[in-house]
Amino acid sequence: MAGGTSYVLPNGLSPERTTWHFRAPEGPPVPLTGANSDQPLDLLPPHLAALLAGGEAQAILSCSRRVVEEEVLAYRLVDHRVRILHGARSARTRDDLAKSDWMVQSLDAPVVGTAEIATSGWRSIEPASHPGRLDRF
Repeated sequence: MAGGTSYVLPNGLSPERTTWHFRAPEGPPVPLTGANSDQPLDLLPPHLAALLAGGEAQAILSCSRRVVEEEVLAYRLVDHRVRILHGARSARTRDDLAKSDWMVQSLDAPVVGTAEIATSGWRSIEPASHPGRLDRF
């Protein structure tokens, strides 16, 4: 059974849009590919990641022949406020991606209410034919 909580924010909010420019470290060049982390916030500039530490975060890397794209979506609830961040960058190669600018949308807003996400009235479909799918009665 699935469930959850929906957080209500005030009307009329709009995210702040910023760009974080990559600055290469001083010293001899180092290869930028091959860096791995299990923490999506490690991909972001430290000053952005610090605001969301302790929250939830997901990262997606997608590659095609023409473009490599990376996205991070994160949020953190603190004292009846929510901080939300969506960061994205793209380039032609993974090496170039590591040096590309982050386009960031962020929001820091009060939570004015909550609502439980109800799953009553939903039933599971045959697991063998459609695993994880739910249908309304």
